[in-house]
Amino acid sequence: MERLKHPKVIAVCLLAVAAAVALGVYFRPAPRDVPINAGYIIDRNRDIGLGALLKVIGKSDFSDAEINRYFSKGVVNDYTVCFFKSLQWRFRSSTDLDSHYDEVCRYLHSRRPRVKNADALCGLYRKFTEYEMGLEKTMKSWGSPRSAAEALAFLKREQEYRRTFFGTEVADALFRAEIKSQEYSIRRSAVVNNSTLYGDVKMRMIDALNREMWGDEADGIDRATIAGEPYNRYREKLVIYDRDLAEMTAGERADFIRRTRKEFFSEEVVKRFEELDAVKELDKQKLSEYYRREKEIMGVPGKSPEARDRAIRQLQVEIFGREGAQALRKMEDLHRAGGE
Repeated sequence: MERLKHPKVIAVCLLAVAAAVALGVYFRPAPRDVPINAGYIIDRNRDIGLGALLKVIGKSDFSDAEINRYFSKGVVNDYTVCFFKSLQWRFRSSTDLDSHYDEVCRYLHSRRPRVKNADALCGLYRKFTEYEMGLEKTMKSWGSPRSAAEALAFLKREQEYRRTFFGTEVADALFRAEIKSQEYSIRRSAVVNNSTLYGDVKMRMIDALNREMWGDEADGIDRATIAGEPYNRYREKLVIYDRDLAEMTAGERADFIRRTRKEFFSEEVVKRFEELDAVKELDKQKLSEYYRREKEIMGVPGKSPEARDRAIRQLQVEIFGREGAQALRKMEDLHRAGGE
């Protein structure tokens, strides 16, 4: 009987979550690496809309009433995978697979009101867990994607494995929310991080991608996820316009950043950004002064290494204060250790 050590349970049962994170990495592809509307993994007639997806993604708590509501007419739907992951977490301390399955099934049969499809859920849950363990072994030979195109191919390959395991109709119904959220992330990231394109071109491409993937719900995508938080939108816009920024003068760049901050933040937050900018500029001036005077100390003829070291430490405290001097020494130690 296969035993489920505690860390192993988590690693195996939450494999799909780890895969989602891995595929959410930003890539820097060539301009035509990922055509916006080419090769969607799940047929557009069977995919999921934004409103429905947001109700599913990240759901981890299921009341007895919800279990009945979501699974009374069948056990394969958008909520199934999230529900199974919640069961994996709830019974993560099981010592082996058989006892884990027994605990899950007893739990399903003990709900009130009675779960109408408890037996069917038990059977699919067992199959789902077997699928995750099989996928973990299979994916070891796939390597890691190095571009957006490879990430999409990786995601498609993963779904093909599911289709073989569950059947196409069941696999697409179970994983369409996960697939669409990951696929959108990869496609958008490919545009955002393409350093060969100017910002206005990227913005038009992102708008086209949103319309293509979300239809009438496209306007809600930037407000609907963690990417919709002001700071994340601000940082993304700077990346979108990275080529433009690289070709601007220092004054133009500062003006663009200031306008972008005002687009996403209140006047109070913008002012705080400017204060932090001033501190950073002051730190640059301090470092410049420090290295100039350090060079002078190192150039004094006849000074012993011990005397030089004492003079440099005194200089560090004078310019940065005691805590700042300690931080500077740690930074320099790290640079020396890294061969820089």
